[in-house]
Amino acid sequence: MSLLDTASLIVTPNAYKEGKLYSVIPSDGSGDLSVTRATTATRVNSAGLVELVPYNLITDSETYSSTWGSTFTSITKNLLSPSGITNASTIVNNVGANRSIFKAISVVSGNTYQFSFWIKKISGAFVNSTAIRLTSWGAAVSSQTYTDLGTTITTDWVRYTHTFTATSTATVYLQLISNEIHTFGLYGAQLEAGAYATSYIPTTSASVTRNVDILQRTNVYTNGWITASGGTWYGEIKNNKSLIRDASSYSFALKNASAFNSGIYLRQASGAAQRIVIAPYSTGAIPSGGAYTTSTDTVKFAAKWDGTNYNLFVNGVKVVSSIPYTQTLFEFLECPSVRDIPLFINAMALFPEALTDDQLEALTTI
Repeated sequence: MSLLDTASLIVTPNAYKEGKLYSVIPSDGSGDLSVTRATTATRVNSAGLVELVPYNLITDSETYSSTWGSTFTSITKNLLSPSGITNASTIVNNVGANRSIFKAISVVSGNTYQFSFWIKKISGAFVNSTAIRLTSWGAAVSSQTYTDLGTTITTDWVRYTHTFTATSTATVYLQLISNEIHTFGLYGAQLEAGAYATSYIPTTSASVTRNVDILQRTNVYTNGWITASGGTWYGEIKNNKSLIRDASSYSFALKNASAFNSGIYLRQASGAAQRIVIAPYSTGAIPSGGAYTTSTDTVKFAAKWDGTNYNLFVNGVKVVSSIPYTQTLFEFLECPSVRDIPLFINAMALFPEALTDDQLEALTTI
């Protein structure tokens, strides 16, 4: 039997929906974390690089009516989109050459932008490469450029991207041009600054950013996931990169109250070379010798407490040993405001007892 089979709470990125991150253990819903959104932050992408959270600068990204110009025969929102709901449009061109939809956007000189749509073939001619084109033109760019898509479009939804660089801070016109008599599906207009297109962000009347998640689970102690005799908090952290934005504020905590007071905290170290710091707090202060600053990109940690002492293992090594610590009543597991650390957490678990040193060494060894 795996040691994790004895955990009272396990959360991994295995299943989620809007407002909810499901726990593996318990499976009755009592361990699910609430997820809400807040303001803009940074994130770590799939390459492990820290990047700004992107904006979709295009408004009305799924409704090509009042804020878009159009010369198509008809536009009808009636298709099942890649998102799984009916919010994609059927575009009909019964004329042929130079039918389009277009929108004016303000851009900043020197920035590279990605203009993208999801497109799929429905019927008619897609013979020439110029059958469908994405283009950018206007005062913000030195010349009009095209990305020709016609012969690549299939009956499956595919996302296509047109890249351009603004040569002045001004207006650019973004346009999808159709040059043959045909019908096709269209979904998810997006314009964002950056070297590549990121996942789609739907918009209505305003540009929208993709915000970080705020996580919370209450009644940790009441539910018996930790007890009066202590407990163990285990976590796996990936891409533990240096970040500056969060300064030295705490970022994720198992704590005794909704306000800052006592508990086990993951926070950013202060200064430019920030890494995650793991520290116990007691009535707002860190016991002497309790804080540990991580130093590797991948971290497995396990903090245990038994009402008398606090110990911490990181990557198979005991790095904090028997610090006097009497706190046990922790009701909140949460990141209560916008912080970067939840982006790094790959998995976590709670145990209703202080595990042995041998168990923690085995649990945290990479």
